[in-house]
Amino acid sequence: MIDWINVGFGTLWIIGLSVILAALSVAEYQRTTESISWREALKRRGFQIAFNVGLLLFCFGWAGMTREVWEQVVWGLLGIAFAYYAWSAGRMK
Repeated sequence: MIDWINVGFGTLWIIGLSVILAALSVAEYQRTTESISWREALKRRGFQIAFNVGLLLFCFGWAGMTREVWEQVVWGLLGIAFAYYAWSAGRMK
């Protein structure tokens, strides 16, 4: 039998990595077209939101896939931290 819950959580962390890769790709594109440094590209609001949402999905995916409670707590706390960082990046001007 297929464990659909694990498939769902596995999908979360894979989508999270995809979002992170897409954010880095857009930052690289902006860096080359606008002739800015990596530091400037990575400080942008859009990158910060996308990157932290990707990390949030990655953490919650792994929190659901692990069997040890302490691992679930650690992944969950990391996910909450990245959710806060994404929220605070969204409030930047």
